[in-house]
Amino acid sequence: MEQASDIAKVYAEFNEAFRASSVASRGQQYSGRAFNDATVWRDGQVGETLIIGNMELSRISDGMLVCITKGNYDRNSRQQIMPSSDLVSIRFVLSGNYWLEFKDMGRLQIPQACASLQRTRSNANFDLVIASHSEMNSVTIHFKPQFLIDSFALQAGKMPSRLANIIFGREEASTLYEFPLSSRMMTTILSMLHISHQGSRRNCYIQAKATELICQFFGDIEQSFTEMPKGLPADLKVKSKIFEAQRLLVENYAKPPTIRELSRRVGLNRSTICTEFKQVFNKTIFEFCQDYRMNKANEMLQDRHLTVAQVAAQVGYGHATNFTVAYKKKFGRFPKESRNR
Repeated sequence: MEQASDIAKVYAEFNEAFRASSVASRGQQYSGRAFNDATVWRDGQVGETLIIGNMELSRISDGMLVCITKGNYDRNSRQQIMPSSDLVSIRFVLSGNYWLEFKDMGRLQIPQACASLQRTRSNANFDLVIASHSEMNSVTIHFKPQFLIDSFALQAGKMPSRLANIIFGREEASTLYEFPLSSRMMTTILSMLHISHQGSRRNCYIQAKATELICQFFGDIEQSFTEMPKGLPADLKVKSKIFEAQRLLVENYAKPPTIRELSRRVGLNRSTICTEFKQVFNKTIFEFCQDYRMNKANEMLQDRHLTVAQVAAQVGYGHATNFTVAYKKKFGRFPKESRNR
């Protein structure tokens, strides 16, 4: 079935974004042919909605493009991406089941609740495929490789060799480097998914937050890489299991596993998982789940097609009254008031 035309326009603008770098202005907004702040897309056929969402492209400079995506996909979406130069893409995905398909290299699944980095060769066209029934919440930042290296003072010796090989062009496009999202990265991503500013102030905000997110990403990687020789292998193994627990909580936020079930699935006892989770994320498991659910609810409330009761159900509350109490405790206002802000 033919996809909504507005999505095609957004991807057409993406494909052009790096082709016109010599004439593009700093802070230029891409989203559809008119370069509006954001595009809302719906299927053109009467009576059936395929995709409802929001995709915003913003050029920070000639070598950096930010793509912020929020959307609900009832059907598969497939769009061709045609990079005209080598690109390094860093994807920060809170939710959404999607993958890249390369003609010669097959399928590359993009992980959820995770940050991932990939380098795509010039003219290595690929399809971006979003699975049906996906709720997309992601920030992707595309770079010209040398711009990334120079702007963020990256040094191959300060990061794992596999990551350095990708960034500095020594591995193929099918290679993906994954890194868990820290709590501060998640906070930054959420702030980019819920921007209230408009016009030039919006551009400045996106630039600041995108830069902050990249600094957090490489800062965490470099810190982990520097500390790795000093730590015990067992400590590193426990930390990786804590990030696995975080991933399970994010993917199942509406009905999160119990601590007992979470412990079983990641292979840690109850005491260890509770203590280490609090140490890594500065929140208890319950606090992390509750914050994530409330942030998701706050996002869903922006869709006026959903009632408060429907939002409550989607984030795991059987009764709207209990949801309202939890929401007010988190944000200091009732759910309905958020729609008037």
